[in-house]
Amino acid sequence: MAPSQKVYSAEHKDCIPNPDKEPVYILLARLLILTLLSVSLVFLTGCTEMIVLTGEKAYNHLRGDFLDIVPNKLDDVYTASLQATRQMDHYQVVEHQLTAISGTIAAFDDEARKITITLTKTENDQTQIQIRIGVIGDKLKSSHIYDCIQQHLRYPQMAMTPYSRTRKMGLSPF
Repeated sequence: MAPSQKVYSAEHKDCIPNPDKEPVYILLARLLILTLLSVSLVFLTGCTEMIVLTGEKAYNHLRGDFLDIVPNKLDDVYTASLQATRQMDHYQVVEHQLTAISGTIAAFDDEARKITITLTKTENDQTQIQIRIGVIGDKLKSSHIYDCIQQHLRYPQMAMTPYSRTRKMGLSPF
């Protein structure tokens, strides 16, 4: 007998690994453990931080969307959103549409990134605002657009976007 060969006694034959005779439930258990380990690795590294709440506003990092629900009717929010987007100097509205349950405004900024504002009617005549800038999103500019929409909702006649005021004074934040 060669030195590399091992001799197993009959009483230890259950300890010998044999993949051909391994039960299916053990393979499934190993697959489950591997899946759980990979999912936990993703969560522990912080890659899936999805929503950061700031008051009632939320920014969805995974999708790049700014989300909020405002206590205003869809028509009012749509009008304020369209006015705010048109009033900002560096956005060009290319498409807008309003239905009974939703509204959409599409625009492009100076960097040719698409801005999509999606409005959805919710329960109790509230409106969900979803703002998306470009492919991966831009939290700062989304928040700026949201603040301009809020300003138009509060003061529809006097609303002037903060960006327009600072740009006229030469203090542009962008």
